[in-house]
Amino acid sequence: MEQTRIDESLKQVCREIAGEEASSNVGKVRSASAARFAESGFPHRKHEAWKYTNLNALLRDATTDEQHDFGSVPQWCYTVSDVCLVFVDGEYREDLSNLPELAGVSIENSRTSPALVESLKGKDAATDLHSVADLALASSEHGGVIRVTADFDSTKPIAVVELTSGAKVQHSLWHSMVCEANSKAEVLYVQQGTSGTSVLANSLLSVHVQANAQVDVTKVQFGTSGTLHVDSTVIHQERDSRAKLVTITTGGKRRNNVYMGLGGEGAHSDLSGLTLGSGSAHIDNNTVVDHTVPHCTSSELYKTVVGGKAHAVFSGKVFVREHAQKTEAYQSNRNILLSDDARATSIPQLEIFADDVRCSHGSTTGQLDEEAIFYLRSRGLSHDKARALMLHSFAAEVVEHISNEHIAETVLQAVEQQLATM
Repeated sequence: MEQTRIDESLKQVCREIAGEEASSNVGKVRSASAARFAESGFPHRKHEAWKYTNLNALLRDATTDEQHDFGSVPQWCYTVSDVCLVFVDGEYREDLSNLPELAGVSIENSRTSPALVESLKGKDAATDLHSVADLALASSEHGGVIRVTADFDSTKPIAVVELTSGAKVQHSLWHSMVCEANSKAEVLYVQQGTSGTSVLANSLLSVHVQANAQVDVTKVQFGTSGTLHVDSTVIHQERDSRAKLVTITTGGKRRNNVYMGLGGEGAHSDLSGLTLGSGSAHIDNNTVVDHTVPHCTSSELYKTVVGGKAHAVFSGKVFVREHAQKTEAYQSNRNILLSDDARATSIPQLEIFADDVRCSHGSTTGQLDEEAIFYLRSRGLSHDKARALMLHSFAAEVVEHISNEHIAETVLQAVEQQLATM
């Protein structure tokens, strides 16, 4: 099936959704999103934000897989969490999930809890990201819906697992989360694709962090040669809230979109990511941190290690709006190239419209420091061990941002295994 047919068929589906009568807030969001996608279709490289990721080319050979092999849920997801929601090809799998009742937390699949969905969705999800997010809003029927009640303090993370088998050319998921005032929550998202066919897995997470609440979100994305993942995260923060997002990506074809909106004084955002790419991997991280009110802080660190003919992109923009005085915002992107054919494109950006702020950004790209390797070898290490030690140190700085030590240990092992093959 050619990409143009996929694009046109999805636009037709969205035209039908847009034409349906919508009475609920969620229905209105879906209808408006469907209308936008029906008009624009997939973004293309003429859009500056999509200059380096051509969905048309990446989905040109999209086909389905009759074997429908999605592998298995990583066992550690059940170990680190008492709650695990599993979705396969965009559909909730009750037989693979573990969903006990928890005091202080409401967790549902959106298809089976329309009332809860209505109370959470339709508020923040309509942030204008791109047309693929509109496709997720319009076409998804399943997704994790999480409400953390006021003053609740979680002891274990909530796990959400997304698996792709290749049975569908395209599927979408729309997850939603609200952390009520003074609450504290951790969420783990694990995404795993198929290595056989070329399909689109499209996921959107919208999070609303109320006053003085704290949320830690960890996304672990296992890359494969077949699945093209487009993953979008929208987080809106109120007064004195804390939001942390850590994204670990190991290869494959992927576009990550992040929007962090600081809308209440005293809010803080911590945003970090580690990208590992080899072979023909293509991984594009696009972030926006939006300071709209005074006295907020943000910190952003993205690191990349690429080898083979892989291409990694980081495009990060920090907005400081006119009234956002006393803002402190820091952004850093560092890249290591392990081969002559590997590429890292870095576009750090600041747009500042206030005059009483502290802001900085920076970017470095290069190969491993040969002098440092020589020093380690002079202390008795082999070249391979010296190289591994330097890459471990480079990557571990991001992994250390993961708050949950059990998740951090598991992720670090996966990162080290990936680095050993590069």
